[in-house]
Order: sequence, then structure tokens, then C-alpha cells
Amino acid sequence: MRVVRSLALILALWIFILFSDGLTVAQPPGDNLDYSRIVNYIDASKIQQHVSVLAGVDTRLTGTKGFYRAVVYLVSALNRSVDRLLLHKYKVIVPIDEGSYLTVKEDGGRVIKLYPLWPNLVEACPVPEGGIENSRLIYVGRGSLEDLSRHDVNGSIVLMEFNSLDNWVKAFELGARAVVFIEPFETTRWEALSKQVMLPVNMPRFMISRSDAIYLKKLLEKGSVKVSLVSRNRLEEREGINIVAVIQGEGKSDEAVFLGAHFDSWSIVPSKAPGAEDATAAAFLVELARYFGEHRPYRTVVILLLSGHWEALAGAREFTENFFFNNVTYGLKPYFALFFDFTSGSDKLGLFYGGFFYGRSAWRSGSYGEAGVQSYFEGWLTRNLKVVEKQTGLSPKNLVTDPIYTTSYLDLVPYRAFFDVEPITLACFSLSYQIHTIHDVAPCLLYTSDAADE
Repeated sequence: MRVVRSLALILALWIFILFSDGLTVAQPPGDNLDYSRIVNYIDASKIQQHVSVLAGVDTRLTGTKGFYRAVVYLVSALNRSVDRLLLHKYKVIVPIDEGSYLTVKEDGGRVIKLYPLWPNLVEACPVPEGGIENSRLIYVGRGSLEDLSRHDVNGSIVLMEFNSLDNWVKAFELGARAVVFIEPFETTRWEALSKQVMLPVNMPRFMISRSDAIYLKKLLEKGSVKVSLVSRNRLEEREGINIVAVIQGEGKSDEAVFLGAHFDSWSIVPSKAPGAEDATAAAFLVELARYFGEHRPYRTVVILLLSGHWEALAGAREFTENFFFNNVTYGLKPYFALFFDFTSGSDKLGLFYGGFFYGRSAWRSGSYGEAGVQSYFEGWLTRNLKVVEKQTGLSPKNLVTDPIYTTSYLDLVPYRAFFDVEPITLACFSLSYQIHTIHDVAPCLLYTSDAADE
């Protein structure tokens, strides 16, 4: 994995906070800590194994069966290393597909599985029994105006190539009753995101497997094809779960260092969201918990695995509300918070304290200015990077620290990144940061092809 050496550097850097007086020490750390041993402990194959298991389910969308299976796996993996494990539960609204099918009238009523796309805001676009019966099926390629002009689109079900940008909107404008996209060999996050609109309009959209699409296209070559469509796709309230794993410190055990990441996934096709990229940071923290289980830290370590990331940071917001404002602290006193979010297309990592969820203006407070905690933290970071490099031979060049000086740092992440640390930072403006991959467009993120073997 390309990010493992960068993770090793990060681990070596933050281990000092956990094993010593950390930021309260005026001088760089001594040689009493064996950073090389710490760095070499990271096992890339174990991280990959966790990613493979987590991405081995159809979806980890919060509230789905695959999500709960992931919770069981992570709890089992963490229980071997931690002293205490808690589950923080909350409610979240997510789309749940209870069965969506296309029935072909011309071939003895053959039934084909459909996969609903993400809702248009609060409109899940369900199609009840009898809602779309005996409609003409037409194939329009990429859905250009030239393609559409060859057919009578009004009242039809449109079969369209997925890599067609937002041409599907034209099909609905011409009277299509539903659009069925053909699963592509490859695509991008921008193609995926173009398949929804930010308006609550009822435009039933689905994906079909390529093999089923080939079958339908061959039928269409023989003549007219009539189909019926049913979709039981609904927005439902489900239970989200955050995992709080505590490893007691041997020194200042009353001070807790929070290490967090989200483990849920998202795709424009909610029922097909393996989310290998989304699993990487959580897998890293499971491996990190194993290290701390065998080598006790100076401070208490809290591994915080959050869900609801793709539901407007629901898990992070609910945890922050519970912890800081409802005083459900589990007996933990926060000292430092560091969250992680990795993608595999770059080994460059940025250090941030805020992202796009609350917007740039939220992070222009003087509390984090050059005279605030940001400046204090920068001094500590500069001193200790030199010590880590001396002991391990790892260069800090892949860790970009400049971003915390200005909100322009967000340009290093070429998409609107929401950070799980944002609610915590906004709640307390203390030492809380996010490590996030930079210089990576993450083309497979948010699509069904984000699998472990990719």
C-alpha cells in the first residue's frame, strides 16, 4: 500500500504524545523511545486484510446489513487489544432498498435485479406495484440529443450508458418514466455525482449489471420490448453506531488522546458501496490498537471509529453533541484529537483542522490563528519531526504541515472534503486535527468499483 510509509511516519510522530509528556516538554524527545521499532511494527499485510474484509460486503452504508457486519468485525478485532469497548448509538435517515426489479414481458417474464441510485435529496423515487407497467424499453447510448431524437422517449423506460454525464435529465424532460444505467467497466466520481440533482424531484434512476444490459440490448435488436418496473426503495430511520475503544494509559491515564476515522461507505448506488478507500483509515487504527495493546501508552488512547460520515457527518456530530454538551464522557478527559482519512492514489498527507462541511469561514477564528494553538502546535511539530527522521530514516517531506496556516489548504484536496474532526474542533477549539491524503483526485471514491482489489 502506497500510504504505509507515510502512516509509519505519522505513527512515529504521534507516539511521542502518547508515551511522554508530549506538548508540555520544551525540548525535543530523548532517545528513550525506539521510533524504529514503532515504525517497523506497522504491518501492511494486516491493514490490507482488514480492508479486504470490510470491503468484502456489498455496502457499509450506515444502517444496512453490511454496515452491522462491519461493526461486528471491528468490535471483534479491537476486543483483543483494548481494555474497554463502548458502542455509541444514534438515529440516522438512510435509503434502504427492499427489492427493485425489471420484468421483461417478451421472454417469459424474466426478472432482472435493479439497483436504485442515491435519492434526490429527500426523494427516494420509489415505484409501487403497478406504478410502471408494460412500458416500452429503449436504448439511447450516452443519451445525447441526437441519440434521444431517434426514439419516442415519452412514456418509456430508458436504458442508458452510465458514462453519460447528466444527459439522463434530458430523458426525463422528454417524458421518460425511469432511467436504467448500464454498469460501466470504469468511471469517475464526477460521473457518479452527476447522476443526482439537488432537488427533491421524483426521477426513478437505477443501475443494471452489464451482463443483464447485454441481454436487453440483444432483445431490442430483435424488435420492441415491453417491461414493468417495481422499486421498494425508501428512506428509513436506522441505528447508527460509533465504536469507542479505550486503552488505559500507564502515566497520565486521566488524559485521553482520541484517534479517529470513519468506517462506513457511500456510493451513488447505495446497495453497492464496498468502500475500500473508506476502510483504509479504520484498518490502520485497528492495527494501531494492536500496538498499544502490547505497548502501553503514557496517556489513555481512545480509538474512535465513526459512522454516518456520508450522512452529513452524522456520527461525528452525534458523538460530539453527546460528549461535550450532554456530558456523556465515559470518564474520558480529552487531551488531543487526531483523525485520519486516506486514499490510495498518493502517499502525500496533509494536516488540517477544518474542512468543507462547516465551510472556510468557520475556521477563520483567532483561536486558531498565529497567536493561538496553531502556532504553539507548529513549534512542537517542527522540533519533533527532526528527531523522528534522525531515528527512523523516514523523511517528513510527505507530511505537509503548511495547510494549518491558512484556509487555502483545502485546495490541496481536489474535492470538497468533509472531515470527521470538524465537529470536535468547532465544539472546543482545542488540539484537534485531521490527517488527510492530498494531491489525489480519488477517482473510484463514491462509486461501486471502490473494491479492495482495485
